[in-house]
Amino acid sequence: MNAVNTKTAGAPFDYYYGTESKTFSFVRIPRIFFRDDRFRQLSSEAKLLYGLMLDRLSLSQKNGWLDDRGRVYIIYTIDQVREDLDCGRDREIDPKETTRASAFELWMKAPNPMVTFFKTFDVMPLINKSKTTGMKFNMLLDYCIGKAASTIKEFYILPVGDKLMQYDKIAVNTIVKNKESEVSSCDIPYVDDLEQFNSDYLQYTGQVHDTCSDHDLSENYMVIGTSAIVETEIDGAVGMNSGIFNNPFMIWGRYRIEGDIALLPVSFQFHHTQMDGAHAGAFLRKLEEEISTF
Repeated sequence: MNAVNTKTAGAPFDYYYGTESKTFSFVRIPRIFFRDDRFRQLSSEAKLLYGLMLDRLSLSQKNGWLDDRGRVYIIYTIDQVREDLDCGRDREIDPKETTRASAFELWMKAPNPMVTFFKTFDVMPLINKSKTTGMKFNMLLDYCIGKAASTIKEFYILPVGDKLMQYDKIAVNTIVKNKESEVSSCDIPYVDDLEQFNSDYLQYTGQVHDTCSDHDLSENYMVIGTSAIVETEIDGAVGMNSGIFNNPFMIWGRYRIEGDIALLPVSFQFHHTQMDGAHAGAFLRKLEEEISTF
């Protein structure tokens, strides 16, 4: 197979002639990644990222970037990685190339594209976990929401404006009462490790409380909105139905103790372009399972 010459930006691609290929710089990827079974599970993106990081070693050596044990280190920010790999952010996708093609045509311009489901959960496992560990109840519920959503592929797409966007990460939003006794918004990136999620939750909500500034991850994360009306028992709530805020949104009030169980009615609103009732139902069943595991 002949190699295609990409040497001239904007010009028609051509073949390499003679020794032209030697005039280019290349990213090196260790051959062991493709020959050793220990690295078979690495994704192609991970191997490419390693090559890009390896490429930066020459700059580190030139600048004398060594730690106190003589080991070379590199400086490669997350934003630089995202730029080089074109990943870690939302991107527009063609609805016709997704399973949501017909839903996109049907619901994107509908006057009421939002659907609300109501479900009551027994949250006693979260209450007990909160009492034994000191972890906040709402943090535990947010974690369960993120974990349940991460298993449903429809949560990784979202209608935004007149476009359908694809994400590779999920965050759960929580409302914070800041030091001015007003409310601010705080997005918590979902991670599977509970201890890490709890640490992030405490860090970011504390930061939002002190600064009275929102912590917004919506550029790179599909954010699930939540609102906890903790002073009041409510049977349900319906959010905006105009399609202005298209993100999935969950609302709950104060739980009610009845014997050995604690009942918490939860409202779940979603855009019909993003998912159908079957997907929403699967999410709520998964959320119920996650709550019961504590």
